[in-house]
Amino acid sequence: MNATRWSSVYTMVQQYVDIRTFIELIDDDADLDELRLSTREDREVDLLLGQLENFDTLTLAWQRDTMFLYDVRILFEAVMEDYPQAAHYLSRSANIVQQPNFENGVCKI
Repeated sequence: MNATRWSSVYTMVQQYVDIRTFIELIDDDADLDELRLSTREDREVDLLLGQLENFDTLTLAWQRDTMFLYDVRILFEAVMEDYPQAAHYLSRSANIVQQPNFENGVCKI
């Protein structure tokens, strides 16, 4: 998923979920049967879609004109709480943070 933006993945997964019931209506197509997801895989798609919806909501929130650095930091901490593996990218000491002391100071203002 690194080479593809997660929002594109979200769109593709959402489109699959939208047409899934219609795919199930197609009977007796051996070629299609080979491509259909199993029940377990469909459940995994539903779980993935739920997680991607969370990220979509956060991404839209981060783009608001009223969002301040402090608000972004609060949202980052909420994401890290739900997804600990994201801490490497979102923590106050992440490699992307060039001036951690400055960022922490701005968040306190």
